Amino acid sequence: MKKIFSLLIVWAVALHSIQAQQGELKIKGNIKDLDVDKLYLTISADDVVVEDSVEVKKGKFSYTVKTNGFTAVLFDPRFMANVGPDIFKKITQGKFSLYGEPGDVLKLTGEKLSYIIDYDVDGNEINNDFVSMGHAIAPYLDEKLVIDFNDELEAYYSPSGGMNFPGANSKEQQAQIDKLKADFIKEYPKSYYTMYHMALSADKDKLREYGSTLSDDQKKHYFGRLVDMRVASFDLNKKGAQVPEIAATDIYKKSFKLSSLRGKHVVLDFWGTWCGPCMQGVPDMKKYYKKYEGRIEYVGVACNEKKGVEGVIYRVEKSKMNWIHLMNGEDLNNYSKMFGVTGYPTKFIISPEGKVLGSFIGEGEHFYKFLDEAMTAK
Repeated sequence: MKKIFSLLIVWAVALHSIQAQQGELKIKGNIKDLDVDKLYLTISADDVVVEDSVEVKKGKFSYTVKTNGFTAVLFDPRFMANVGPDIFKKITQGKFSLYGEPGDVLKLTGEKLSYIIDYDVDGNEINNDFVSMGHAIAPYLDEKLVIDFNDELEAYYSPSGGMNFPGANSKEQQAQIDKLKADFIKEYPKSYYTMYHMALSADKDKLREYGSTLSDDQKKHYFGRLVDMRVASFDLNKKGAQVPEIAATDIYKKSFKLSSLRGKHVVLDFWGTWCGPCMQGVPDMKKYYKKYEGRIEYVGVACNEKKGVEGVIYRVEKSKMNWIHLMNGEDLNNYSKMFGVTGYPTKFIISPEGKVLGSFIGEGEHFYKFLDEAMTAK
């Protein structure tokens, strides 16, 4: 592993983002064989999430973020795989993230493989371990995707249904990926990459134990805060829990803060345009929104949207869902992870003081009965 990953974790810059002045993070990219004319961005900066896009010409692009501190920029090429006659699947594994601070000029170079991008980043040390792991994993992940999508395509044409289940024929590649990640995390337990991936863990006890090993300085850094956010999410479904702040731009790029709704009851609704029960529940949601008009506010958080904000705007306007709507973000702005969401729809009823009154998974009368009780309680 030491021969593959020659990196040093430098904590001297860990708190730089907290005290940085307003500045710019510049990103310049040149990706060989990048066959898209636009990259879609999710920018997490200054604890606010913003969606944007950047034009690509012959694999080259440039983008500037105005920021006060540590910034995460997720790039989504929106690659598609043909998995059946006129049927295409979005390749979420094609996404990649860069991290930077005011004053950084990041130079991204790389190439598109079959379905993912293998890249290098120059300009700071924050991205080093992500890039190192990316180089190690890329050939296995790309090979796995080729196998999986070919299997799915074959399934459409095969009388027997082709494969038994997704991933049935790419176990070797997945095993290699898992081993590379596990070996790295074991050797570099306090690296940025390790903190990031530990924060994705569903093992509550393991994550709590890991979080307790971080130093105070590490906990203040972006990735340490990500670990703390996930640990805190385990208790957010408990009555009386104080809800964390959500600061974002809505689907129309208007600034929003959850705390601005203090004084009203709030229904925080994690949903998706692709989610049948979510859409079936819209008429009842509209009925109760009108019933308690002026005393309640809804905040919809659209999750796992293949068509991005454009698809959400279309559905919201077509269905006349006339309340606040946000896109789920990434990392510290991944609100579904912040609230420990495990299914859709999930609704939180929040008191005027910003405390959780109840949480509900799925669509049904139990939610509306509880909402009536909450709104009429003295």
